[in-house]
Order: sequence, then C-alpha cells, then structure tokens
Amino acid sequence: MEKLSITRWCLVAGLCASVAGCAGASWQKMKVAQSYQAPKHLSVSVVWEAKGEDSPDALQALQAGLSDGLASKGIAATFVAAPGNEPQANVTVAEWDPGSRALRYLIGMGAGEGSIVVVVRSPSSDGQPGVEGKARGWVRGGLFGGSSDISATQAGHLIAEAIATGRAN
Repeated sequence: MEKLSITRWCLVAGLCASVAGCAGASWQKMKVAQSYQAPKHLSVSVVWEAKGEDSPDALQALQAGLSDGLASKGIAATFVAAPGNEPQANVTVAEWDPGSRALRYLIGMGAGEGSIVVVVRSPSSDGQPGVEGKARGWVRGGLFGGSSDISATQAGHLIAEAIATGRAN
C-alpha cells in the first residue's frame, strides 16, 4: 500500500514538473535606470512590427498578460493606439514564431517551440528613462501541445513584473 502511494506521488510530481517547464519568458537584454520608480498609472501602446503573418490572438494575449500583471502590482494600465496619444510605455512585437503545436504535442522536448520577442520602453514615474529591454516568451508544450499564444502571455507577465519592480525576475 505504501509503495503504491509513493509511486503515485512520484508520478504526480513528475507530471507537474513537466507541465511547469512548458512555457516561460526571460529577458534577452534589459536595462533599468538607477533612479527608477514604478508608475502608479501607465499608458501603454502595444504594436505589431514582426515580419510575416500577424496574430491578433497573440497580441491580445500579450496585452492581457501585461494588464493582469500590472494590475496585480497596483498599477493601472490604459492601452492606447499608436502613434496617437503619445504613450508612456511602448511595447513592440519584434518577432513572432507560433511554432508547431503538432510537434509540441507529438514529440515535445523543445520540438515545435513557439516564441515571441518583444521590445519594451517604459519610463520611470518621473518621466525619466526607466525600463528598456527585449523580452522573449516561449511555449514548448502543454495540454495538446500548448497554444502558441501562451508565449505572449508569459512575456506580458515578465514585462509587467519588471515595470512594477524595476528588476528582471
């Protein structure tokens, strides 16, 4: 009886570990001004400049990730159309590769990886330079291969955390 419960526990732990490693985001490069202070309210422009076919779903996922991440840190975000209404923060999708959901599902282990690269410029609360950098989100698997839009959501959360804290986490 005890052997069976240990086996189940190991199986559940292994499955959780494999799912947790299926998507994420990291900074390719990031710079934060020494005097950076997080804003209480931020106007954000999200622009698609990636070559090839654009993805309204990925753009919406990026914006949702940003919005949720900023709100969780107490920062109110207003999303504005570019180039009008001079935004305070500029978030630009520079690269988009949805990868292959079928390969992620059938093979896994990084095959069919989907990714997004986002360039970020967000000032400090005093209007001075603040957070600047290039973030990369990815999806390598998940339920039925994982949606490529998850990479955009992950990038949005990473960017929001950096704007809120001034650190690359």
